[in-house]
Amino acid sequence: MVAIFAVGALLVQRGEITVGEIVAFVAFANLLITKLDLLSGFAVRIFQYAPTLRSFFELIDATEGVVEHPQAKPLKIAAGDVAYERVTFRFRNSDQGVFDVSFVASAGQTVALVGPTGAGKTTTLALLQRLRSPDQGRILIDGQDIDTVTLNSLRHSIAVVFQDAGLFNRSIGENIRIGRPEATDAEVEQAARLAEAHDFIARKPGGYGFVIGERGASLSGGERQRIAIARAILKNAPILILDEATSALDVETEARIKRAMDRVREGRTTFIIAHRLSTVADADLILVLDGGRIIERGNFRQLVAANGLFARLVAEGGFIEPESKPDPVAALA
Repeated sequence: MVAIFAVGALLVQRGEITVGEIVAFVAFANLLITKLDLLSGFAVRIFQYAPTLRSFFELIDATEGVVEHPQAKPLKIAAGDVAYERVTFRFRNSDQGVFDVSFVASAGQTVALVGPTGAGKTTTLALLQRLRSPDQGRILIDGQDIDTVTLNSLRHSIAVVFQDAGLFNRSIGENIRIGRPEATDAEVEQAARLAEAHDFIARKPGGYGFVIGERGASLSGGERQRIAIARAILKNAPILILDEATSALDVETEARIKRAMDRVREGRTTFIIAHRLSTVADADLILVLDGGRIIERGNFRQLVAANGLFARLVAEGGFIEPESKPDPVAALA
């Protein structure tokens, strides 16, 4: 613009153009500058968003992680026994994963997985749901290799309660019914009562028709967890996974939810992942993982007496005073 005015003034002084022609040039220059700004902005954004675009195209091109066997048959649950046989899974381009994991969870037993963050607890149970496939070894349910059964039948046999309840912007009744869409209103209410959720649901405007907002924004943390437990109860699956289901709750709410979880665990093979050791103290089998490997196993008393990693985790959790070291089970009672 400065060049146009400078050259234009010089040409007007010489009588070669008029002031009107300078104004016309300025107008055209404004149009050109605007378009050049758009073009340069587009080029800059391309470079800024290149990593995101690359990730997007990688996602589009990615193949499915778990492939169902062409001759897969429906899983037939007789009792609910689960066995891991030398299972190994390593994340791509990483030394993390789970390695040589072997254990048996008998029907109706509760197995707790504890250990430091990144020890492989969630990965171990992700393999049971076939969210990933093991590189070596196999997982059996009632003697059936889960690699040879249909994904639909496998996942219908497993109910999961996560720390994040995974609620939708729908009514309370619809969120509970996700566990079993064909369930009747009476069955939904019964599941809510067992999960100690019916009373607070009844106080909501519209009761089971109350719309809870995205991710359950209209509910407290304890209320969201009880709806998730009611969903698991309604599904009535023979295998239950509780993944950090009480980690973000206050003591009173945790106690209420623990009572609900004890009900849902009855008669089911249950796997618990927890950092609060009070939630795993009564487990039939506790597996202590570190670095993707099972380094200790046993019940609460046995592991505390072994004075290993589990005993240190218990001590750090406040159940054992380092100086006096009373009976940790008595302290929990």
